[in-house]
Amino acid sequence: MNAIDMQADIEMFADSVRTWISDHAALSAQRTRGGNADRQRWHAMAALGWGGLTIGAEYGGAGLGLPGLCAAMTALGRELLGAPLLSTAVSKSLFENAASAEQRAIWLPRLRDGAVVALAIDESARHEPQRIATMASTDRQGWRLDGRKTMVIDAGLADAVVVVAGMTGEASRIGLFLVPADAPTRNPRHTIDERDYADLHFDGLRVAASALLGGAPVDREVLDDALDVARIGLAAEMLGVGARALDLIVDHLCTRRQFGRAIGEFQALQHRAAIIKVDLELAGSALAAAVVADRRERPAHASLAKAMAGEALHRASVEIVQMHGGMGMSDEHVAGLFLKRARVAEALYGNRSFHAGRWAGLHGY
Repeated sequence: MNAIDMQADIEMFADSVRTWISDHAALSAQRTRGGNADRQRWHAMAALGWGGLTIGAEYGGAGLGLPGLCAAMTALGRELLGAPLLSTAVSKSLFENAASAEQRAIWLPRLRDGAVVALAIDESARHEPQRIATMASTDRQGWRLDGRKTMVIDAGLADAVVVVAGMTGEASRIGLFLVPADAPTRNPRHTIDERDYADLHFDGLRVAASALLGGAPVDREVLDDALDVARIGLAAEMLGVGARALDLIVDHLCTRRQFGRAIGEFQALQHRAAIIKVDLELAGSALAAAVVADRRERPAHASLAKAMAGEALHRASVEIVQMHGGMGMSDEHVAGLFLKRARVAEALYGNRSFHAGRWAGLHGY
């Protein structure tokens, strides 16, 4: 597929995503239903091709890659809608780069059809993928996993989980273990954005020898590639959230009247809205660069995009509450939903401090 045809397909797909969301899960419905995904809704999305968005045509997917993922994530962000689309893209990357041909033949079509595979990576309150305490040991019966993972995204919807574990004698490589979602002890996490997270405990959990993706440990770059997909996709969602927040701010400034005029006529409020717009545009440029970057340059671009999206969304989520005044502080107004999602999204897959440090390190500072 050439670039022109792919862009046309991406625009067509993005339009279908926006239409479906508008008809079935618009922002106005999130207050009563919640932004979290449910299995029935995700299967309806997968039936429209969402599950196969990034999966190659050889496995029945659309093959639209990061550009398609970001278009869809931006649309989800605008409506504060949760869906395991990002988890699907991340697990697709892991299967593509680490799994055996047999494992890919089984799982990539399943992902396309709506199966959910979550990634269990973080082990503390901070995102520290370079520090893995969960360990895998082997015996005649297969593998034994010991450790704990926290804030596993889409754990409640997942059919399986890819567990990142250290391996004895492998200082520079890690094991990626595909285990049934109901095998570890699962403790749901209740977060302010009301999404699907859980802590998973692996206390001597035994899994078959075939659970190790590819049958061998992998270089950490394989995990980094998948995490950068997550960071870029999440940055796209965050920009969608921020753009919708700005739309609501501008609408309020144009309709709310005080002292006989629309409050948007006051220059101080105009400047605050303009700063949000500038932040979103700059972050959008960083995201666009990350989407088209090659594998060598992608880590730095992914960190820059995630950091700038976090900064832009932080400002937008604060301003939507403040500019709506007392109404914005009320639980009945949607402004609070933007702030809650922003705070969680900023921390997922590394906050601004993490990515500023990573970007600096990648550039030799």
